[in-house]
Amino acid sequence: VKISGNEELTFEDKWFPKEGRDWCPRLTAGIYAVSKALGVRKTVLPNNCCPSVVYGLLLANVEPVFCEIDISNGGLDSESLSSLMEKHQIDMVIMVHLYGLYQNREMIHEICKKHNSFLFEDGGLWFPPVTHYSPLVNSCLGFSFGKKKVFDFGRGGLLLFQDQLLSNKVTKILKKLP
Repeated sequence: VKISGNEELTFEDKWFPKEGRDWCPRLTAGIYAVSKALGVRKTVLPNNCCPSVVYGLLLANVEPVFCEIDISNGGLDSESLSSLMEKHQIDMVIMVHLYGLYQNREMIHEICKKHNSFLFEDGGLWFPPVTHYSPLVNSCLGFSFGKKKVFDFGRGGLLLFQDQLLSNKVTKILKKLP
């Protein structure tokens, strides 16, 4: 992609900030690594997400807590999420943008902040509406480039963080994976 004359940017440079950007073998590995880095014990996720999301949690010994969905976008239902957060000690919430539909992340992020939970925004089946779409505070943003994804590069994932220390911890965990 050429931008402003002779400057050439790669795909990832055009769409994502350089700081806090970590490549992973696949997004499942990214979910595993983030869970391990944060010491996550319980995670809320939508009851209709890809099984690979659940695999990443189970491999990290995290208990999945399934949440009802908002039928308008296939993502987490905010009332159901709030109820689960009151009943359980939740360390992380995985918000999935399903079927190419955007879910309003601000409302889910506010619920996470109220309960001191980390937000993992999964964009495996979606792509951001603007360039340089960034993760919110106390969250990360994950993309998958596997088969049949929006951008099918055959494999790989990308994690974006605002917190550089967390990004470094996740990178160390990812480097130890086979």
